[in-house]
Amino acid sequence: MPKAIQQVRVGRSEVSFGGKNLGFTRGEITLTYSPEYRLFVPDQLSAANKAFFIVEGLKVEIPLAQSTAESMADAKTMAQGIVQGAAPAGSPGNTTLDGAHAAGVASIEVALITNFDDGDKIIVGTGVNSEVAVIAGTPSGTTIALAFGLQFDHADLEAVKEVDGAKLKFSVGGLVTEPATAALLIDPVDGSDDIAVYRAFVMDEVELSLTKEEEVVIGVTYTALLDTTRTAGDQLYSVGDQTV
Repeated sequence: MPKAIQQVRVGRSEVSFGGKNLGFTRGEITLTYSPEYRLFVPDQLSAANKAFFIVEGLKVEIPLAQSTAESMADAKTMAQGIVQGAAPAGSPGNTTLDGAHAAGVASIEVALITNFDDGDKIIVGTGVNSEVAVIAGTPSGTTIALAFGLQFDHADLEAVKEVDGAKLKFSVGGLVTEPATAALLIDPVDGSDDIAVYRAFVMDEVELSLTKEEEVVIGVTYTALLDTTRTAGDQLYSVGDQTV
């Protein structure tokens, strides 16, 4: 079953996952597309005269150069939950979502607004789809505007908690569920065409190396899944103007 592996190496780029910038990288970003075919050789011929498409795969390797709990959680390097590393001071905001919310929305509706304010950092959701967001502007009524859109879909009544200056930690292990998927966008700083992976998640091992001489770099490999809501032939990834 031959494979026609196509590999693209990208230089300095801005990388976002679910609309959230993943910060600094160090080293090459590598995109590998691997279609697989079966060759048909009839008895009457000495070589194949047909090829049948079987399966395709896409992986993107990104060397992340930021190793804080928040940056690793933003990249969804593992199936983790995000929690506060210490109890926040005062009376932090604490409520729940009022209704389901889709990834990308720039505001959320909540059951009650108490002690939330402009610039506050909040945790939305629990489990694999938990994420960190920032409030943009003073909340009004039961609406909280966000500085950037949600990375993931969220269900009704999921928790919304203010971080209020406390450190974050993400914990790993025991979450038996589907991974959180989101769009992965690579925007080369030299003006080259953007690369968009419509649905991606981290499936491969994540290696965190701590050495005396080198910076901490986390090698993260995203695997693509088909986005079946898109037109056939444009469900895995694309290169070029993403506004088309």
